[in-house]
Formats: sequence, C-alpha cells, structure tokens
Amino acid sequence: MGKLQDYVGKKNGSVLFRGDQVRKTKKDYIVNAEPGIIVAFRLIFYSNSGKLFTKVISGKILANNQKEEKYIVETRNGLKYVVPYRSILWVKTGSRWPRGVYEEFKQGAVELKHAQNEESAVIYDFTSAMKLDETD
Repeated sequence: MGKLQDYVGKKNGSVLFRGDQVRKTKKDYIVNAEPGIIVAFRLIFYSNSGKLFTKVISGKILANNQKEEKYIVETRNGLKYVVPYRSILWVKTGSRWPRGVYEEFKQGAVELKHAQNEESAVIYDFTSAMKLDETD
C-alpha cells in the first residue's frame, strides 16, 4: 500500500487522517450552520422584462430547518429568503471568501439562456414582489 492510502481513509463522507482527526465536508458545514453564520447562495430571479437572471449573494442565517433542509437568510439590506441547502455555495467560517465565491459576487447578475433546475435554487420574482408592496 502507498503512503497516501496509509494516511487517508474514507468514512461517512468525512476524510479521516491519522489519529482519527476528522475533516469536515461542505455538507457538514451546511447542515450544522447555526444562526448568525454568513453564507453565500445562488439567487435566480426574473427581471421586469421577464428574463431569467442569476447572481450570488450573501446573508446571515436566521434559522436552520434541518428537517426541510432550508435556511431563512437575511441580507444586509433586510430582505429575507428561504434558501434550500442545495443553493448554498459557501459557509463563511473565516474572515475572507474564497476567490471563486468572491469573483461570483463581483460578477453580478448574469442572464440565463436556459432555465436551470429551479427546485434547487432560490427563485425570486421582483415584479410580483413589487405588486405586493403596491397593495399595502
């Protein structure tokens, strides 16, 4: 057996190192995230013209529903979203975002040429939200 196989083993999706030190997977971080943690997630939305766009935004977890595999996330400007676990790109544990996630933030809204799996993303229709605000 090679040195790598002696050193690394697999068990329940977590990587085990010598001395039974467990390294968490992305799913571990997503499932066990507590309120107050910052996450980056993909938002898919329809513009006023009816075109489909996507962008990555961040927000603070207000509640974690592990049974339904969803978070309630609040952004800096006070908008609240129900975010499925599948839409989470990153759980921020340090002071910086990874380069790829940071670049997604800076890219802004990108038009989608074809509909993606809408079940696995947060979908927000700004036109219907505006209509709801007007009725108040």
